[in-house]
Amino acid sequence: NPTTLEGQTQLGTLGAVPGDKIEVCPMGMALVQDVGARIARDGGGALFFDYGVNHALQDSLRGFYRHQEAHVLYRPGEVDLTADVDFAALIRVLKGMQDIAAFGPIDQAQFLAGMGAVERLESLIESDDTSDEQAEALVESFERLVDPDQMGSRYKVIAIVDTQQKELKHGGTADGTGPGVVFVPPPPGGFVA
Repeated sequence: NPTTLEGQTQLGTLGAVPGDKIEVCPMGMALVQDVGARIARDGGGALFFDYGVNHALQDSLRGFYRHQEAHVLYRPGEVDLTADVDFAALIRVLKGMQDIAAFGPIDQAQFLAGMGAVERLESLIESDDTSDEQAEALVESFERLVDPDQMGSRYKVIAIVDTQQKELKHGGTADGTGPGVVFVPPPPGGFVA
């Protein structure tokens, strides 16, 4: 049961060794398990975007008040609390499930490039309907999404797909062939599958 640590015979299943202090998000693990079970039952796929890393974390909990970082106990109820996602823990939950495949995490910049975001940006900028001001705003927004110092590396993407699916509604096939395929090409080192 991913909502508790009961039944974990080794800390290694969480990416930790005895003595480590790590953050664990049972609700996150339960969420991906529920989504994975629905995909296995009903077909389809899911993408998860968030900021985080591919290993167990310690002390990533932080607070934000009026867009500035603040102590987590400052102004209780008014400070937004957040923590980085441990994508490795989410992938481990999914790896034990039947009839689905889990891919990633990969950087948001790599995902967007694989989905044709650069070509789409160029197309929008070159359009006669796009003003210089609009083109500048598009480039600034795109840079924020893909720049490694902004969201490009900080945000990661994982995918869950139904391995039993023969044909996708977009016209592609689950093996990655055919028109309209929405799968991201694997990075040079391959996905963690």
